[in-house]
Order: sequence, then structure tokens, then C-alpha cells
Amino acid sequence: MITIKKKKKSKSSSSSSSDSGSEKHHQPVPEPEPIQPLPEPEPVQPPPKPEPEPPQYVYEPEPVKPEPQYVYEPEPDQPLPEPEQYIYEPEPPQHVYVPEPEPEPVPLPEPTVSEVQVDIEVEKKHKKEKKHKKEKKHKKEKKHKKSKSGSSSSSSSSSSDKERKEKHHHQPEFTLQHEPEPEPEAETLPLPQYQAITHPEMEEVSLAGVSVQFDNSKDDFAFEFPTAPTPQAEWVPDENFSLEVPTRPSTTPVYRYYHSGSQDHFYTQKAEEIGVTDNGARGNHGYVSEGISFYLAETEVVGFVPLYRLWNSRAKDHFYTADETEKDSVQGIGFALEGIVGYISTTQVEGTTPLYRYYNARSNDHFYTSNALEIGTTEVGATGQHGFKCEGIVGYAYTDPQ
Repeated sequence: MITIKKKKKSKSSSSSSSDSGSEKHHQPVPEPEPIQPLPEPEPVQPPPKPEPEPPQYVYEPEPVKPEPQYVYEPEPDQPLPEPEQYIYEPEPPQHVYVPEPEPEPVPLPEPTVSEVQVDIEVEKKHKKEKKHKKEKKHKKEKKHKKSKSGSSSSSSSSSSDKERKEKHHHQPEFTLQHEPEPEPEAETLPLPQYQAITHPEMEEVSLAGVSVQFDNSKDDFAFEFPTAPTPQAEWVPDENFSLEVPTRPSTTPVYRYYHSGSQDHFYTQKAEEIGVTDNGARGNHGYVSEGISFYLAETEVVGFVPLYRLWNSRAKDHFYTADETEKDSVQGIGFALEGIVGYISTTQVEGTTPLYRYYNARSNDHFYTSNALEIGTTEVGATGQHGFKCEGIVGYAYTDPQ
């Protein structure tokens, strides 16, 4: 086995080498910089406190209180209160009007028999005297009506004064206390018309049994007597005058049909054209019956005119009119005359109602009805139900059979 030994360096060599090295690298040590004080540490702020979260609402149902159960407990028997007894209390007496007693009539003293007889005799005597004087005066005036015309007025005045004096002289002393009953008023009749006549000299005249006297014959007078009625011309009736009461003419029903394909309303008085009359039945040419629409006169009478029927094959539309001018004008726009349905009134007479005409431009169809409620309007130009516009009144038709 081989061993290798290492040589140890001498201390002198090591020290010399250290000195030489220290000389070469020896430099002055710089002064250390003064130590600056450390900055004061910032105060540590405490962390912010977390904001408390709002309390969350938690639904807590209220405890259900048990409802108290009603337990019927009968009340103890109690005596019923005694009813109040009604005590009649008379109302205080009201003041009643008591009329004062009428005084008893004082009886009038009845006249004695002797006094009554005296009164009657005096009155009879007075009447006789008055009548005698009146006749005497009348005869005297009649004899001397020409010679004593001037003194007639004075004699009449003197005679009247004498009558008043005698009447006052013979008046009885006894008079009755009670008043005589008034006589009933005489009924006044209307006087007839009179014709006036005058005569300057007549003093007394008698006409139709009536005598009229005049005090003064020179005064004119007027008197009226009935005149004869003026003759009237004999009445001659007019040629068209008739005492017969006008009656309703004989009528015929007009049936209404509808074709859904061409949307055409068809009216005819001949049911055999379609072959059915029952409402809702389908007949010839596809028309469905809608029953009787109205009634027209069978013949032309006064006040009735023909109702014409026309047909437009291109528009598939039936047209009806009572106007001659309108009938002629529509024939120039494609309508052909098919005849007369019947006769319709130009004015509303008893038993008739207006026959209205409507037109639907969309379906190109004319519709006729006497029931305005079917369309809902009668104003010309107004549009009603189903798009039909009112075109006015064609005429007046009957709505019920004769």
C-alpha cells in the first residue's frame, strides 16, 4: 500500500505573502453614511367593520286561535212581563159650533073678511072705470082725428093725470103686509126678419093680425113684416157624382222568392211560375219560397196604377216600378219588360201600407217589402241591414187578404 504525504507550508512564507498583499490592496475605508432614521410607520387602521346585513323577512304564520265553540245554554225560565193595560182616556171636548136659535117669525095679522071684500070691490070698480075711459077716449080720437090732431096730446096728458088722481082717491086704506109672489117671466122667442115700410098719414094699421096705434098721425112710422124666402136654384148632381160608398177592390196575393246563387228576389202573383207557395220550399229555377209579401188589386180602379215587372239577364236582377217614366228609362240599360204584377195605389187608403224598395249594390239585387223592420230604415239614401239602401216608396199595397 502506497501513502502520499502532503508538504506543509511554512509560516514565514505565508506571512510574507500576506504582507505583500496587504500593501498592495490597502485603501482608506470610507466613512459610513450617517444612518437616517426610519420613517415612522403609518398607524395601522383597523379594518372596517362589516355592515350588518338587513334582516331577512321570514314569514311566520300567526298561530291560529281556535274559535270558541258556541254552546247553547238555555236561559233560566223568567216570568214574562205582564202587558200594560190600556186605560182609556177620553179626549178633551172640542169646541162645537152651536148655531144660535133663529127668532121665531112674528105671525102677520090676518085680514078680516070685511076688509078683503072691500079691497076686491074697490079694485074691480077701478078696472071698470079705467076700461070705460079708455074706450071713450079711443072713440073720441077716432071721430076727430083730423080736426083735433093738435089737441090729442094735451087730452091724453090730462086724461092720464085724471087717472092718477082717481087711482089715488080710490086706493083702499087697508094694504096686505106680505108681498105678492113674482109672476114667472114669459119665454122670449126669436123674432123673424121683417121688411120695413113707412106711411106718413096712417094712424092705425093692421098687418098679419097685429094692430098698431099712433098718438100723432102726422109722425112717420116704420113697421116690419116677414118676407118670403128667396127661391133657390134646383140642385143638379155632377156626372161623376155617386152615392155609392167606395169599397175595397178585389185583390190577389204576391209571392216572394229568393235565389241564393244569383242573389235575386223574385215577386209574382202567379204561383205556378215557381210551383211552390209554402215558406221554405224550393221550386223551379232554384228559387225558394218566402211566403206572401203583399196584396195588389186585380183590376185597375180609380187611384190605382200598374206595377210593372222587368228582368235584367246580365245582372240577374228583377226590377219592379209603378212609374211609367222609370219603366221606360230602365229598359235602355238592359231591363226587359215582363208584364204587370197587379195594380198598386198611388195614395195611402184604408187598409194599405207603403211598399218600400231597397237596393244592394254588392249583390246587385232589388228588394221590396211592406215591413220596414226587415231592413230597419225608411229614409231615402240610408243603408240598413244586409247592405240594402232605401230608394223610397213604390206605392201603397194591402197587407191582408180581402
